[in-house]
Amino acid sequence: MSFSLNICEGYNGFMRAKNESIARAVICDLELAGVSTIDVLDRDLWLLAGSIKANNRLSLADSIALALSIRMQANLITSDHHEFDSINMQANYPIQFIR
Repeated sequence: MSFSLNICEGYNGFMRAKNESIARAVICDLELAGVSTIDVLDRDLWLLAGSIKANNRLSLADSIALALSIRMQANLITSDHHEFDSINMQANYPIQFIR
């Protein structure tokens, strides 16, 4: 499960680095792999995301992703060491790096 804002960030990254065709193919691959999205940012989720962001140097989208992983009791799977390495060492967050 992923928050749609994070999927949008990935799509944007592939659009900028590659092209629309590749970006759409990546999204299709995610869907085929079973990644689904959540589009509702309810009060409890944004409160948790805001607290995470206030206490860590994360983007708002990454704070939302981490809040969602905590809520779902699932690992946040990421390759973004730049954003998550420092906070992963500070707290016991459910983060799993893929590279």
